[in-house]
Amino acid sequence: MQDRSRTLDEHFAFVRQKLEDDNDNVVVILGEEGAGKSAFALLYCNAIAGDRFVIEDHVVNTPYEFITGVEKANRYGSVDADEGGEIILSNEANTLPGINVKKTLIQCRRKNLNIPIVAPRNFDIQKLALHRCNAMFWIYTKTVGGHVRKGYGIKYDPDKRPFDDKRRPWFKKRFHFRFPSVKSIDAEAWERYLIVKNRSGDKRLEGYAEAIMPEHLKPQMDAETLAEIVMDMETSEQIILRNSRGWDRDLVYEKFRTQGATLSMARMAASILNDSY
Repeated sequence: MQDRSRTLDEHFAFVRQKLEDDNDNVVVILGEEGAGKSAFALLYCNAIAGDRFVIEDHVVNTPYEFITGVEKANRYGSVDADEGGEIILSNEANTLPGINVKKTLIQCRRKNLNIPIVAPRNFDIQKLALHRCNAMFWIYTKTVGGHVRKGYGIKYDPDKRPFDDKRRPWFKKRFHFRFPSVKSIDAEAWERYLIVKNRSGDKRLEGYAEAIMPEHLKPQMDAETLAEIVMDMETSEQIILRNSRGWDRDLVYEKFRTQGATLSMARMAASILNDSY
């Protein structure tokens, strides 16, 4: 199927039909920081998936969240890789997370998913993502009367000719477009998005700090101790730390972070608990 769209409405109709015809849709959304990439990605997902797109379930920011998001997504749904620079980072293509993300991208067609990948530049993401890319969008701002105006974009289509010699893919310009502010049309949805983004960002920052934490600052609690504390809790308290598959590392972390638990500690504790029950 070839995308010959001239407007976003035509492009959205093309993508919806493409998914129904047993394909997937991977697009890359690029632009400078603060240009409006994430807002456009939300609008894009909603336009394609409608009610099947749920911000709390389908906006993902880490390789783990991306893989589980694809796993849980309904057919013809959307998974918004909001931090594509971290999820599909070019410098980590051959690490275990990078390899598993590449394998997950292959599974997207089986579920006919729509996957927008948001990143500052195309060199920040793996080459495979660009080779799988069906369209690229450049989001930018304009300065008018001393004020920065958002909501501008350019759609590019992949130029298939350079793909054959294994070089980094090239794209050709198709058309310019405008898009509205998410906050202006659905303020509640934008607030829900910010909650997801900020919560995930705080966890990642703690993970970065934990990885280089000096020995004398590391908490005295360990994963085994944390698991024992959870086991000794009342059943009514334990229930809120579980999901449909067992003990939830994020819920365990949120419960005990003020007592010195770290994200990696909570992950190990959840694994111990799931093996014990």
